[in-house]
Amino acid sequence: MAKNKLELAQERMHLKASVEVKNAQDGEQIPSKDLELINRYSRKELTSEDVYIYPIILTSNDKDREFEYFDKKDLNTLSKLFIGKTGILDHSWKSGNQHSRIYKCKVEAVEGETNFKGEQKYILKAWAYTIKAGNEELIAKIDSGIYKEVSIGFRISDLECSICGNSFFDYENCKHYPGREYKNQGICHLRMKDPTDAYEFSFVAVPCNSDAETVKGVKLEKESRKKEKTNSDRHEKNSEKEPSIFYAQITKRGEMSMKHLKGLIKKAKADNADVVEIPVADLEKDLETYDEAIEKAEDAEKELKELKPKAAMGDQYVEDLKKECCRLGKMAEGEAFNEEMMSKVFEKCEVEELKEFKKQYEKKVDEKYPPLPQTKGKKKEKLEEKEVDNTAFKM
Repeated sequence: MAKNKLELAQERMHLKASVEVKNAQDGEQIPSKDLELINRYSRKELTSEDVYIYPIILTSNDKDREFEYFDKKDLNTLSKLFIGKTGILDHSWKSGNQHSRIYKCKVEAVEGETNFKGEQKYILKAWAYTIKAGNEELIAKIDSGIYKEVSIGFRISDLECSICGNSFFDYENCKHYPGREYKNQGICHLRMKDPTDAYEFSFVAVPCNSDAETVKGVKLEKESRKKEKTNSDRHEKNSEKEPSIFYAQITKRGEMSMKHLKGLIKKAKADNADVVEIPVADLEKDLETYDEAIEKAEDAEKELKELKPKAAMGDQYVEDLKKECCRLGKMAEGEAFNEEMMSKVFEKCEVEELKEFKKQYEKKVDEKYPPLPQTKGKKKEKLEEKEVDNTAFKM
C-alpha cells in the first residue's frame, strides 16, 4: 500500500469487474445510437453486422474486501474516464493484445439494493464493442461465459477515512485503520477519492479483489498478506533479498509492555524473522496510554509530597499519645503499672485504642485525685465557715 498521497497518485490500482454475458448483442439488436457512438472511434463506417457489443459492470459504490469503496461522485468521474479505453488480456499493454473498446459508460441505480452504508446502490456500467472478424474466439468465449471475469485499472488521488473524514495518509489527524471497529464510530472504511485516470479493462483468469487472493494494487496485496501470515524466510546478511517480517498487531490498549515486547521478539525468532513490524496506529495508541500513565504518576508524586508533612505530624501525634498513656497509667496505678510491658502493648495499638486507654487512665486519675475548687460557694461558705479558711484567696 502506498505510504503517502504522492505514492498513491502514482500507483496503478486494479479492481474486479464482470461481463454481463446475457446482455451481449450483435446484428440487428444493436441500437442505432450505439452505432453512432462506436463510429466515433472508427475510420470506416461500421454496421451492426460488423460489431459485437457487451456490457461490463466495472464497479459500484459498495465496499470491497479491503473496506474501500467509491462514492457516487467518484463513479461519475470514472464514467467519463473509462470512455474510449481499450480491452486487453491479462493486463498486457501490447498493441496486439487489444480486442475491444468502451464506447459508453454510465452510473445506474440498482433497484431494491443498498450498499454497506444502507444507501442506494449504484453500479458503473460500460459497453464495449469488438469487431467480429478476427475475434470469433473472443466472442465465443464471452457468449459461453468463459470470458466473464474482468479487472479494471485506474488511479485515485487519496483515501478518505470514513470515521474522521481526513486523509488516511494524514497520520497526525487520522488514527484509524480500515476494517477496525471503533467504539461508537463503527467500522473504518476508506473512500477511494477523486479518480484521476482509467487505463483499461482486462480479461484475466483470476480477477483482482476476488476470493482467489489477488487484490487491488500489487503493493496492497503484499501488505495484506503480511497482516495475515508471518514470513518464515530467514534473511541472510549481505543478501539482496528483503528481510523476513513478523507482523505484530496490538489488540489492547497499553499492551506494549516490556513483557509483551519480549513475547513478540520470541515469536519473531520462532518464525525466523528479522524484523518486527508494528502498525504506526498501534504504536500511537499505546503511546496515548503511556502519556496517561505518566500524567497520573506525576499527579501521584505531587500528592505524595503534600502528604509527607501530614504523615509526619500524624506519627508525632501517635508517639505523644503513647507517652501520655504511660504517664497517666503510672499516675492511675502507681507501682502496679508495668511500664515496660504496657509500652509494648501501646506499640501495637491503633490510634482509637490508645485514645481509649488514655480515657480510662484519665478517669482513674480523676477518681484517685479528685479536683477541688479553690473557693467554696457563698451558701456553703456560711455553713462551713468555721472549718474552711478562704482568706488566702481573698483580695
